[in-house]
Amino acid sequence: MPNTLKALSVLTAALLLSSVNISDAFSADSKRSGSYKTGKGKTGTYQSQSSRGDGQVSRNQSVTTQDGNTYNREVNRSYDKETGAYSSTVTNPQGNSRTTTGTMGADGTRTGTVTTSDGKTGTVSGSTVRNEDGSVTRSNSFTTEDGKTSTRSATTTYDKATGTANRSVTAPDGSTRSGSITLQKDAPQ
Repeated sequence: MPNTLKALSVLTAALLLSSVNISDAFSADSKRSGSYKTGKGKTGTYQSQSSRGDGQVSRNQSVTTQDGNTYNREVNRSYDKETGAYSSTVTNPQGNSRTTTGTMGADGTRTGTVTTSDGKTGTVSGSTVRNEDGSVTRSNSFTTEDGKTSTRSATTTYDKATGTANRSVTAPDGSTRSGSITLQKDAPQ
């Protein structure tokens, strides 16, 4: 795998780990930083700055790999509790973006439409379930405009005492990868 793809795989793993919803731990304007380790032993650091309010969150994230490469992404999300309507735009390190709009039910199910910056579209559906052991499982299904469907499932545990999130992801091909990220919260601004 070329170095760029390896780095992007590490970035994806770290950012997926960091996207765990820890709303009780991080609210209002906040900064987080920490380190990550993938299931393959790759390590690096992570930084995120978030601003929240009125059903919206903006987040700038940065990952630096053990090889010193730094990758950034920007996330902007909104959610209306009354209607269940949500919108999410993610811009990756190459400047490409994808916007998802749809509805989310009180039971954690969601459906929506995805549009990429190069005009491709698709549909997405998924669910979020809090398990008895305190972990959270998110399952997603994505169908492209030409009818190809892929699914992905991720289970995340979070240890408040250590600030460590552990995540296991099952990819569309059935392979599983895992990793952890240790977060540090700066004081709200």
